[in-house]
Amino acid sequence: MTRKHQVLFLVFLVLIPLLGSSFAAGAESYSAWVTLGETGLIKIVDTGTFRVESTLNVTGGKFPWGIAFTPDGQFAYVVCRDTNNVVVIDANSLTEVDSVNVGREPFGIRVSRDGKRAYVTNSGDATLSIIDTETNTVTTTINVGDEPLSIDITPDGSRAYIVLRKANQVAIVQLSDNRLLETIPMGNSPWGIAITPDGRNAYVSVEVDKEVWAIRLSDNVVTAKMQLSGEPRGVAVSPNGARVFAAYSEAVAHIDANTNQVIDGSGIHAQGWGLAVTPDNRYVLATTGEHTGAEGVEVVDISRMEKIETIFLGEETFGPRGIAIRPVSSGKILTSISCNTELQVQEGASVSVYGSISPPLDGKTITVTFTRPDGSETTTTTTSLSDGSYNVSYMPDVKGTWKAQASWSGDGTYEGAVSSLVSINYGVSGESIDGPGPLFLVLAVVIIVIVLVAVVLRRRKSKIKKKSEKGLVSS
Repeated sequence: MTRKHQVLFLVFLVLIPLLGSSFAAGAESYSAWVTLGETGLIKIVDTGTFRVESTLNVTGGKFPWGIAFTPDGQFAYVVCRDTNNVVVIDANSLTEVDSVNVGREPFGIRVSRDGKRAYVTNSGDATLSIIDTETNTVTTTINVGDEPLSIDITPDGSRAYIVLRKANQVAIVQLSDNRLLETIPMGNSPWGIAITPDGRNAYVSVEVDKEVWAIRLSDNVVTAKMQLSGEPRGVAVSPNGARVFAAYSEAVAHIDANTNQVIDGSGIHAQGWGLAVTPDNRYVLATTGEHTGAEGVEVVDISRMEKIETIFLGEETFGPRGIAIRPVSSGKILTSISCNTELQVQEGASVSVYGSISPPLDGKTITVTFTRPDGSETTTTTTSLSDGSYNVSYMPDVKGTWKAQASWSGDGTYEGAVSSLVSINYGVSGESIDGPGPLFLVLAVVIIVIVLVAVVLRRRKSKIKKKSEKGLVSS
């Protein structure tokens, strides 16, 4: 090797690590916003470098906790517990632009998929405040139950699921008319909730019982309870829907969303107040809470299932609480898709599933997924008409309760969408899966009335007989 080649080789060896670091830095990064309750700050962390890039002082409220972004990432809505309000921050200029008064001791917040509404749980007065994000005013307040904490919304925007800590329940609110539908009994002290991207399941952390519960959203039935070694609080689902994460003081638990089996736990030193997953499914970020000795954000590599970094948030850091990843706007137009069918279908008849894309889109490929009673799946595709509507027919191969769900993947202009699950009672006679129908209730009332009338007539007849017997005796 000549001297010239030796020099080139040495230069190449020097450049290798530099090139490697350049490629690493070129990986996509996001901004994670972390609320610090006691100090009233928000720390903005770059998930590419794991360093604090900005610090905001929340002046419009005290004790910031819950945080959520509009889908385009333009505005952050920050819950302030001590002042009972939500501060609105322009995420580009990092300035406060508005403040909205809500209920007492607000805690959790979610923004609707279309960005038009923000939903705030008020733990101090058992209510849900609904904010119109165009005017930043509360339009509706709903009583939901004792100590509402975390909240999540189904992908189609039809329902909100709210954890009620003291009531040991999950409340379900129908968002089309802002009506409390029902509550689901839970274990001791539920805390966090996260819904899968396909809208099929919700996962709830049950703190005192050291469990994570899975709820099937088509019929709101608890289908699994995963035991952990610590008391979980924050819970999150990966954007690809493959993993569920629950944070407690010793670890972030990894749960397989397909089997509901706990895979492993990544060792951390956090209380798990807040939990977030980066959009690229690479990292889980957990806030440490207070009095941990290592207050900041701990980063877990999902593929390796281990902690790789602790992000120090500064000397003034105390009690990191909420965390949210700022969305990267795709510039696409949001859509929704509906899915409808008959609840009861006779055996031998085909099932018709129909709906539409909104706004109306012509010629889009729509996939309808049918889930058999045993949990296995089959799919069929169709194309939307000029008014955005679609209709498919399917012949089930087994009796029982089936599920159907419609989706489309989107294109260069429009975001894709997933519908809510619908249920089909195929070839099963008797009551519908949603409970007794109107005819059954009418018959029940008629029977009760007949029985009551019979009892009254019998007693009256008995009294008349006794009176007649007394008259006969006295005469």
